[in-house]
Amino acid sequence: MLLPVGPTPFLGKPEISERIVRDIPAGRWGEADEVVGAAVYRASDASKNATGSCLTVEAVGRPPLDGACLVQVSPSELPSRHIDARCVHLIPAAVDQVCVSVRTCRVVLAVVVVLGRGPVVQTAFDESERRAWAGQADAYAASFAELCACPVPGLLDAAEVREGARVLDVGTGTGSAAAAACERGAKVTAVDAEPGMVARAARAAPGADVRLAALPRLPFADDEFDAVVGNFVLNHVGRPREALKELRRVTRPGGRMAFTVWAVPAAAGQALLGRAVQAAGVTRPAHLPALVPEEDFPRTEQGFAALLGDAGLRDVVCDTLVWDHRTTPEEWWSGPAAGVATIGQIVTSQNPVVIAEIKDHFESLCAEFAGPGGVLVLPHAALTAHGRA
Repeated sequence: MLLPVGPTPFLGKPEISERIVRDIPAGRWGEADEVVGAAVYRASDASKNATGSCLTVEAVGRPPLDGACLVQVSPSELPSRHIDARCVHLIPAAVDQVCVSVRTCRVVLAVVVVLGRGPVVQTAFDESERRAWAGQADAYAASFAELCACPVPGLLDAAEVREGARVLDVGTGTGSAAAAACERGAKVTAVDAEPGMVARAARAAPGADVRLAALPRLPFADDEFDAVVGNFVLNHVGRPREALKELRRVTRPGGRMAFTVWAVPAAAGQALLGRAVQAAGVTRPAHLPALVPEEDFPRTEQGFAALLGDAGLRDVVCDTLVWDHRTTPEEWWSGPAAGVATIGQIVTSQNPVVIAEIKDHFESLCAEFAGPGGVLVLPHAALTAHGRA
């Protein structure tokens, strides 16, 4: 790659110049639209600025940064205005500072190129989701996790997850999809925005690389995965189209991508808790914003398929999966009682009298779904859409 160097880059204090990295193809770094900065060091100068064997480059512009590249050049290439440099270390993490090793004093010049796409602006919906799910991993695992794991086998089939495939499970939750992909022999990376979910997923899928990360910005290089799956994650992001574009970026050309969302109108079993809330005269509080209309999409086979097509996926197919989920009234109520998901946030934002009224309506409505031995049989429906990057 060619790095156009500024006129006085080799002084004791590193020169900062945006021009120094203008010739780097954006595609190599993802959809980078902003060069945050670059620093040029002599090896001797680098050692003066180092702690131990590390060279610290402070962020130029607005953190978080999306990556950095350490390149090395030889004395014969100096003082050329253009350097034919070799990338020896890529740091894709989003950090406020980038620390890279200066390997040897024979390295005459270390050029640290810091790239960024600017800060991630969270929507009100995103911020609400973060608050709603904070600390809820255990309560989710005890209530709704088994239900949400039901589409996983078909989801992995749709993404053609098989032995040796590099798979990303985004929004892994308690790790059901990651664990199932590991059982198929895939090389699995899983991410979630909630630390408690990351911890549980790491226990459920010890063979996976489980990390804390959130859409719409992921710490991965272009084309890094053969397959990407997202089980009930696109219904939890404020910009689903941008999220899909980011997921397409990290999927190799021709790689498979598969996702689930809940169908609308909801199946009878899925609507049970919402009916109990409505019967108590409770409406959605103002502090729980819905997805803005311009970001929303029809939760139908046609609408979900169109969403994937808008993000550039090819050969998109969407099907409806229906099943009966078996649980108990106590288990099913435990989720909203603990504040899990939007329905839980609606319930727990009420005063104790109203919460008791909601529970009374819930217990009455459960009679419609009563099965043998006190089991609830709750019909559910989800959409599974998949296509090629």
